Amino acid sequence: MWRTSPVTAFSASTRTPTSIEVFQTALTVALQRSSSPTQTGSVNVIRSIPAVTTRRPQWRIAAIPAASSHIRITVPPCTNPAEFASSMLIHRIRFEREADAGLGSVAFTAAILLPLVYPAAPVEIPLFANRDSLDPLIDEVAARQRAVLDSGKYILGPEVEAFESEFASYVGAEHCVGVGNGTDAIAIALRALGVGPGDEVVVPSLTFFATVEPVVTIGATPVFCDVDPDTWVMTAETAEAAIGERTKALIPVHIFGNPAPVGDLVELARPRGIRVLEDAAQAHGARLNGTMAGALGDAATFSFFPSKNLGAFGDGGAVVTSDPEVEAIARRLRFHGSTDKRLHTEAGYNSRLDELQAAALRVLLPHLDEWTRARRAAAQGYREAGLGRSVAIQAETDGGESCWHLFVVATPERDRLRDELAAAGIGARPYYEIPLYRQPAVERWAPAEPLPNTERVCAEILALPMGTALDPAAPARVSEAVGAAHRART
Repeated sequence: MWRTSPVTAFSASTRTPTSIEVFQTALTVALQRSSSPTQTGSVNVIRSIPAVTTRRPQWRIAAIPAASSHIRITVPPCTNPAEFASSMLIHRIRFEREADAGLGSVAFTAAILLPLVYPAAPVEIPLFANRDSLDPLIDEVAARQRAVLDSGKYILGPEVEAFESEFASYVGAEHCVGVGNGTDAIAIALRALGVGPGDEVVVPSLTFFATVEPVVTIGATPVFCDVDPDTWVMTAETAEAAIGERTKALIPVHIFGNPAPVGDLVELARPRGIRVLEDAAQAHGARLNGTMAGALGDAATFSFFPSKNLGAFGDGGAVVTSDPEVEAIARRLRFHGSTDKRLHTEAGYNSRLDELQAAALRVLLPHLDEWTRARRAAAQGYREAGLGRSVAIQAETDGGESCWHLFVVATPERDRLRDELAAAGIGARPYYEIPLYRQPAVERWAPAEPLPNTERVCAEILALPMGTALDPAAPARVSEAVGAAHRART
């Protein structure tokens, strides 16, 4: 009979190891038999456990990799397991012990305790600093939504119609079609642009999975292209290398709020009969040469997920275009391929922006420009504080004005910097660490050779605090902490 006794792999006083070093050092696990204080064996992780925060905020349990990691362990006696058990949240994981001394395969459950190997201070500068901008508007949002409840009109009513008109005007497009979410928006927009089974769609390899997912679900084939090494977006140069005879569309992503050079992409695509669909999920309020993101290509898609620069209080999305045919098809597709609930001309979707979310978005939209200015001021604060001397800051596209959905930097010491910032009470998080073509769902379409810029950026990027209500002093404080970490390593 196996029993569990928690043991730590590192103490707070030791040198800070990286995540890789944690696993390379060999996990210390309490696997004591009641009759034996020490056991040595080889174990196989049957399932993974995620990184979690423990009951004591200064500790965190590190993530454990998935199956097939064979780890040689030596388990020392645990003299005071209660001390650890009282200070940490114990997660249990199933192991299978290899055949040993004729005992055969023995299944057992053990507890793994890996404290955050660098003690984290309470968060003083959060990664996302937006709530203080929303709080003054909550009562108005609630009143508008209460009016919707009282009206009894919940689906495709006057609030959706009004928001569609207001948002199209804001972007500078002729039409806006509200849909259920940003992912559906891409699927609907692609089909409205004439993309279907057998067609190829070029997508950048640095983006969220929702960019490529609709390509697959409508039966088209994704073709992955690299990104610019400085701006991290698709360019005409990186896209051209991925264009083939069956290419029907390009999807430039305005990653982290930085607009892709859509004008150059349109010049590349139009003579070939290729459509350009902007993924503007992170780009509400961004501009390129004075034109709003969303009005640069043949059509654009937006997400109103709560974390976006213009976020609802639930899911929501939109297709924006100045092409009346694209608009008409998108309106049919969002409503089961019908305009009247009687005649259905194609198999579509049940994907509509609802009245409650539209009512809220109408309250927030007038404040978007003010919020964008606040984000751009924070980004400028980072530059003026000299952050670029320690890490690489995402460059804005020529002629572009990022809306800085996220403020993301790059450094080969990404993981160590994240831990050191956590110790200083500063929020930081990697994004898109896995190149899109390495995701299991789409790896069958991976390029023959890794895309070098994507590989490097994915391994190095780290988001730093940003938001509409970020303390004006925060960029300087964060930059100083990053600089101190950089100087300590050089």
